[in-house]
Amino acid sequence: MDVCGGLISSQHTLIPIDSWSPASSLEDNIQLYRAGNSCFSLYANYAVYLCALVLDLFAGKHTEVVYTRHWNELFNYIEDWYTQRPSEMLSILELNAPKGDYSRPFPVVLFSNSAAVSGNQLYHTAALLMLQEKPRGAAITRSNKPRSILWHARRICAISISNEQHGCWTNSIQPLWIAGKVMSHPSEHQAILDIYAKIERETGWGAKWRADDLKSYWGDLDG
Repeated sequence: MDVCGGLISSQHTLIPIDSWSPASSLEDNIQLYRAGNSCFSLYANYAVYLCALVLDLFAGKHTEVVYTRHWNELFNYIEDWYTQRPSEMLSILELNAPKGDYSRPFPVVLFSNSAAVSGNQLYHTAALLMLQEKPRGAAITRSNKPRSILWHARRICAISISNEQHGCWTNSIQPLWIAGKVMSHPSEHQAILDIYAKIERETGWGAKWRADDLKSYWGDLDG
């Protein structure tokens, strides 16, 4: 919930990131989380930690050189999270969105457990935010070019729509809002509004306020 609050306010987490782990350096903290990939639920916590690091980076005051160095280091850790996922964190079914079927604008991305749902969604959220704030000196080349902002945004939406674990839905309200701001097609907008309505209806967790925020952000696109 601390990370969700940070995503809402675009600020540091309330618990300082230095207090999240007993290790004295970022590299040591990362190694502690990586060591947990034998327990997939702990590996999901690693995604939460990375997302908190993103918020901490953006809220800090850095020179361009320092920011670029930290950005490169953190983005590498985020991408490493995705490539090194244990098997339990992998999707069990993926289907592309059918072409021309505007009732299903997002792909199916199905996971077998709640940790995988929330962990992967937070990975995509962290990667999307980082790419939106990519510095000019980012160490990205043609050989290691990352996926696009739109790809990550579509995966965030797909994960919430494809997986119906209620606990994961309450964690998805802010990622959906972040992803929704990237979307431009009315069918995508409607699918996001529909999942927000379903979350509030089935869990009782307030989601309409974020749906209303998105409708204001989209403006006349659906008019």
